[in-house]
Amino acid sequence: MRRASGAFALLLLLWLIAPSTPLSAQDYRTVTLSKQYRGQDSLQAEIEFAAGVLKVRPGSPGSLYRMELSYDPQRFAPLSKVDSSGTDLRLGIKSSGQAGISVGLKNDRPQDGLIELNPRTILSLDVSLGAAQADLDLGGLRVSQAEIRTGASETTLRFSSPNRVQCEQMSISVGAAEFSAYQLGNSDCKTISVDGGVGGVLVDLTGAWKRDATITLAVALGDISLVLPREVGVELTLDRFLSNFNPEGFVHEGRVYRSLNYSTAGRRLSLSLTSTVGVPVSEAGLPHFLLESS
Repeated sequence: MRRASGAFALLLLLWLIAPSTPLSAQDYRTVTLSKQYRGQDSLQAEIEFAAGVLKVRPGSPGSLYRMELSYDPQRFAPLSKVDSSGTDLRLGIKSSGQAGISVGLKNDRPQDGLIELNPRTILSLDVSLGAAQADLDLGGLRVSQAEIRTGASETTLRFSSPNRVQCEQMSISVGAAEFSAYQLGNSDCKTISVDGGVGGVLVDLTGAWKRDATITLAVALGDISLVLPREVGVELTLDRFLSNFNPEGFVHEGRVYRSLNYSTAGRRLSLSLTSTVGVPVSEAGLPHFLLESS
């Protein structure tokens, strides 16, 4: 699960080996950008990160956002746009139109970015990642909805502490990538969808579920590992009957599998697993079930 997928490695390599001019450490540009929090009730935040290493986390209550970037100015440009009301925000790094970043040289180093978002304002989040390694910790924020798209990336999404508002919907689209999501129970999202492309996907559903939720998982050519909470009832529906699929701790009738505690649990998760683009669900594409550690 944790090994880099072959597709991800190939796409990232093609990005990295494009012709480029060597840059020394001094040629990288470093900027820090921020805006003061002025009581905004809500924030529409779009994060675009074309390439490099990115961290997103909660910031200071006194700042609407804070962003630190170290980047190659020959190929990339920082994004920092906010409207006059301070409620529509765009952050990150975009390509300037020249392909590739230099690799393999003594002074080469990856671009990196740190983005901190205000924990007071209700957040509608849109994240788009290119050839990136990303760690997105949304725990402690007020996330009302989120859309996350990954390209040739290795991405970790986590809710290390409970979301401070109810989240209506979170949509995750995984390209040729490795993707891991931890403690999604802390997100308090009513619906969660994960669309897996070519790569490995880990979905950890532990955390403090406050209500029932519906989760849709779609796989193409990757593996899915699921970590299930012990105290929550789980119903899993497959898009077809598979006689060789019999996860421990579940009873099934046709394509529907229910955890042994489903009828008595205070909170319930409804999971739907489908195959995409006509690719049959095979043994390799079926979820691997792990129970939350006691």
